[in-house]
Amino acid sequence: MDKWLSWLLVTAVGLPLLMFVGNLGAETLESVNEASVDDAGLALVSPELFLGYAQANAKLGNEEGSKPGEAVAYTPPSSYESIVPNVAYLGGVWGNDYENLELLSMEGRIVVKYTGKSVDVIAAPGAESALMQAVLDGALADSSNSGSDMLNSMAIISGHRKYSLISEANSSTRVLEINMLGKGLKVYRLAFG
Repeated sequence: MDKWLSWLLVTAVGLPLLMFVGNLGAETLESVNEASVDDAGLALVSPELFLGYAQANAKLGNEEGSKPGEAVAYTPPSSYESIVPNVAYLGGVWGNDYENLELLSMEGRIVVKYTGKSVDVIAAPGAESALMQAVLDGALADSSNSGSDMLNSMAIISGHRKYSLISEANSSTRVLEINMLGKGLKVYRLAFG
């Protein structure tokens, strides 16, 4: 049975990279899949997650939900199986601010299942520097997967900027837990590459 196929692969800046329109037999259609995209040196990547309620592009995964302008005590997910991809889950007491989430307890956590080979976080400390610890699929990040701002699975958040937490050679789907220490820490967004 012949099938009509039309697809367009677009770069991150919106320019067409590859386009195909045609009539394919079923056996040919089977061979056109994600592997073709990977062979071209490209892979699907999770979208950037904005965490402030004004720009939030995804709802929080927690049952408590987002409550603009309020302090909310969040319970992190109990297992990886319950995590929806590309959705942030929180642990600890957080303020839902216009542009960011602010850690109101001394300790907190953000958990996200993402696809990509790198993770950056845009953050700013409270009155004092804060710490972020990266845990990938249940194991501390190490020298093979840590970003440039990580040392022994930890990043010191000392100013308002982008921090590189994860950097791997290949794209894959992973669960990242970012454990945080530092009341007043503000997290603006998570970016994946």
